[in-house]
Amino acid sequence: MIDPTTLALISVGLVFALIVLGVHIGVALAAVSVLTLWGITGKFSVAASLLQTTAYSAVMDYVFAVVPLFVLMGLFSTLSGATRELFSSAQVLLGGIRGGLGIATVFANAVFAAITGVSVASAAVFSKIA
Repeated sequence: MIDPTTLALISVGLVFALIVLGVHIGVALAAVSVLTLWGITGKFSVAASLLQTTAYSAVMDYVFAVVPLFVLMGLFSTLSGATRELFSSAQVLLGGIRGGLGIATVFANAVFAAITGVSVASAAVFSKIA
């Protein structure tokens, strides 16, 4: 077994090296986590079991299925022009105030988030408009 401090330094260095090589951050973190757990326990089966359990629990989460559907609903509302009209209405109401464009964006984003129920979908929609 390796000293925990040495293993931590190697892990951090390996994450940075993988990111510099162009590996996606999530893949780099997952790979280094499995290798580090293998280094701590000395058994690859423990690391593989934890990876399998984590992947299964992430996919079976309710939010994993719902948030993409809200983003899709936001895309449909963007394509229909509803979000642009909402933004224009907010800009007419709040445009005369100092910082009105920013306030109108936040206001329209808040209204759309209240309609969809997910602020992530609202942010995805209004990042294209404002």
